[in-house]
Amino acid sequence: MTGTNFSEDIQLDAKAITGIRVFENEDRVSIYTAKGEIFRGSKDALGTDIESALTIFRDAGAELFPFPVYGPEGRNHIYTSYILHHAIQYARVGASHMKGYKRVEIGVDGMPGDHSYAIGQKQLKPFYDALQLHHGSMRHYEAPSVVIAGKDTTYVHAWLVTQMHAEPDNVLRIKFGSGAHVDLPVCDGKAQRLAKALYSENLTSDMLGAHLQEEARAEMHTIMTVLAGDIACYTPHIFQVPNVDRVTYLPKAKDAWLQCADGQSENKKLLILHEPQSHRSTFPLSMQFNTEADRKAAIKKISKEMTVRFVDANPSCHP
Repeated sequence: MTGTNFSEDIQLDAKAITGIRVFENEDRVSIYTAKGEIFRGSKDALGTDIESALTIFRDAGAELFPFPVYGPEGRNHIYTSYILHHAIQYARVGASHMKGYKRVEIGVDGMPGDHSYAIGQKQLKPFYDALQLHHGSMRHYEAPSVVIAGKDTTYVHAWLVTQMHAEPDNVLRIKFGSGAHVDLPVCDGKAQRLAKALYSENLTSDMLGAHLQEEARAEMHTIMTVLAGDIACYTPHIFQVPNVDRVTYLPKAKDAWLQCADGQSENKKLLILHEPQSHRSTFPLSMQFNTEADRKAAIKKISKEMTVRFVDANPSCHP
């Protein structure tokens, strides 16, 4: 335990801190760990000089960098976050409405997300320096590209990823242990763009439309597979679910409840994963398979990697 005393009332483990928010225009400071906010109170708790307090934190092992947060109205400064570089889960950088500035969204373990609408290059340097410290596991996806759609560049700290799955609207949803997530929009494939154009002009028969739709679906599945695989290379604590209709990775050595059901399409088989009751912060994850054999293989893999229970006594759900 690395203890840091600022007053008789506060003792903190500096190495557990993931971030500190200082509201310069108010008498308020919040301190966060991976478990969430652990302190909220007067700035006097950190002493009269924030830089001196930060030096004590850094000397105790908490490498914190400043991230100023500006509101959507322009250069109105709201507060400054001091962030542990190891705790960055993801970041998204795009153009600000103010020329020469950037709009930055950053997710930090245990902290509510920060969104700075107009931040200058000089103030961004500590942020970029922090990302460079994880140049291997901090994956970088620049849009638009042959893979990523949209306008923003997204950084994903792969080591902190706990789950991934493809969504129907062509985004890869990436989740972290804190419950936070970031979506990576995948580019509209050539086949999908052609299909949309033909549909909009009514130039295709049902048979050709179905062919193009299937071609587009296969293309997007391939892109998702490659994208998720790139992240998973740096994330040893997740595993890929085999044979699933949409790319899915789940966390190893976790508790899960499984439930089998029939899909809406003919012969489609569903496998629904529920989080344990005490951790249900998201909707159940529904995975679709083409055959019963594919679903069985997935259940076998999930049962090997996770601690599994079954919601009902449906024998088809048991490996």
